[in-house]
Amino acid sequence: MPIRQNPRIRSTPNNALVRLVLPRGIAAHGRLLLPKIVRLTGLKPRTAHACLIVLIQHSVVWFAENEAEDGDGSRGDTFYEVNVEEVCMRLRFGRFVEIAGEAFGDEASGIIKCILDHGKLRLPAVIDLLQVTDAKKKNSHPSTFHTLVNSHYLTPTSCLLHTSPKDKLIALKEAEKRKL
Repeated sequence: MPIRQNPRIRSTPNNALVRLVLPRGIAAHGRLLLPKIVRLTGLKPRTAHACLIVLIQHSVVWFAENEAEDGDGSRGDTFYEVNVEEVCMRLRFGRFVEIAGEAFGDEASGIIKCILDHGKLRLPAVIDLLQVTDAKKKNSHPSTFHTLVNSHYLTPTSCLLHTSPKDKLIALKEAEKRKL
């Protein structure tokens, strides 16, 4: 049974992210190249690319760049895939903020909210976005931030976390082929 698109989604001006992921977007089709995403969603290429950047920033989309076959140093194709676990995890974000607030106070819940709203951020960016001007709070926010990281309420990110398990498997198979 095909998924019907809600007419209200079409009529809203800020629906590009929704159209990119659901119902005809990359969540339904798996690992895709940007031109295919543009065809499926009907978005302009620049809009689709901007949406993908936002979704990557929020860990909702994985990406993988293939190396160019000709070896001339030019970039290969970039594939995009939805991180379904992260999408489902978004349903729990309100509870995460509540638990962090109970465990570490309002300062911690503010930090968590800021990161959930803006995606991956460094500590100075969090402090700027929270508009902390009080000297005492400027000193306490970094310690609260580090407490959240040490308690695993926040996790550091790396390039490995942006790669889907499927792409890791493909890279592993290619490495094995090169050894032979």
